[in-house]
Amino acid sequence: MIRALILILLISVFPGCVYRIADIPAVPSFNVAPQKIYIHTGGEPYGWQSASRLASDLQKAGFKPSIIGDLSEVSDEAYIIDEIEPWGECFSEPLLFVLTLGIVPHIGCEEYGHAFMLHQKGSANKVRVNAKYTVKVMAGWLVWPAALSNSYAFTSTTVDVELQHDQTAIRLLQKELQNAL
Repeated sequence: MIRALILILLISVFPGCVYRIADIPAVPSFNVAPQKIYIHTGGEPYGWQSASRLASDLQKAGFKPSIIGDLSEVSDEAYIIDEIEPWGECFSEPLLFVLTLGIVPHIGCEEYGHAFMLHQKGSANKVRVNAKYTVKVMAGWLVWPAALSNSYAFTSTTVDVELQHDQTAIRLLQKELQNAL
């Protein structure tokens, strides 16, 4: 009861966000052997940007990433990542949210993680590694009814800021890439 009263008091003063807890995968943490992995940009216009974001997360996951522009730079049998899928591809229309100044909640989603193709140099056999997950999000002034549920969590910041401190995306990347190797 006290939780509900405090939540209602906070909601009346601050707009907020709620996100569905069940959408966040439970991935145990484990150690990986430091494996050298090359990320090929593929000549895409924004290839270096997505490759550097993936390399940063791979390094946090315990791998040794290296970004390359040309496949001739690596030896045979080396693991290569290419065809990196765009990140954050979750779309929702916030028109009612904007027109009502946040009174009508915006219902959308946030996407986290990475998806890409992995193969060894000289091999035509590619494996798709999918370490992405999507979280349902509601934002606005009147999201507190969902926050009272046990399946949702309330945050006064945006969900992406809240979940960046969570290491779920890194642990999921560790697990899926280790399974593919």
